[in-house]
Amino acid sequence: MELLEREPFLDALGDYATEAGSGNGRLVVVTGEAGIGKTSLIDAFRARRPDIRWLWGACDGGFTPRPLGPLYDIAASAGGRLRDLVSPGNDRNEMFAGVLAELREAGPTGVVIEDLHWADEATLDWLSYLSRRVGTLPVLVLATSRDDEPGDEGVLADVMGRLATHGSTRRIRLPRLTANALKHLAGAQHAEELHALTGGNPFYVGEVLAMGTTEVPPSVADVVRAR
Repeated sequence: MELLEREPFLDALGDYATEAGSGNGRLVVVTGEAGIGKTSLIDAFRARRPDIRWLWGACDGGFTPRPLGPLYDIAASAGGRLRDLVSPGNDRNEMFAGVLAELREAGPTGVVIEDLHWADEATLDWLSYLSRRVGTLPVLVLATSRDDEPGDEGVLADVMGRLATHGSTRRIRLPRLTANALKHLAGAQHAEELHALTGGNPFYVGEVLAMGTTEVPPSVADVVRAR
């Protein structure tokens, strides 16, 4: 689905990337409800900036998240010395320091960490460590997190609060699409009805449109069943 009403956020990410490229690194936390398009925003920005070396990692949604899962993903995608450094047998503090040194020497780098709401405590420790030091690195860290998850008043909320105190931290909260945006996608005739059904959540909008019918179903549950 076409990315709508996100240009100001893409522009902001561009500004943060410029700051990071000059050695003033930024940690940007992109928040919003499930389906709001956090990953789509980051993917669109990554496509705009092929000049940046991108490293990607994700937190898993299992009952027992793998410790430091995103860091292992990032090391695997980077390869070379970083992959050798991030190993289950290595001391965690040495890994953190080694990753920091690698990022400092590698030139402009973008680090994407998906789904912080599923992060294990070791990953949150690493993010806290990185956030205190990223301001002196040529690095743009983009972390996504749902803000509608149950129980978000625990460890993650505490870490988020500490991240917010750092001068290098920025936050982007993505809003739902407006009815005007849906007119562009569905036409004026169905836009209001579609907006009332989906609330402007891009995922649900995309599901309805993917059904290929001019009839708007009566509920989101019908959309999911149909798909």
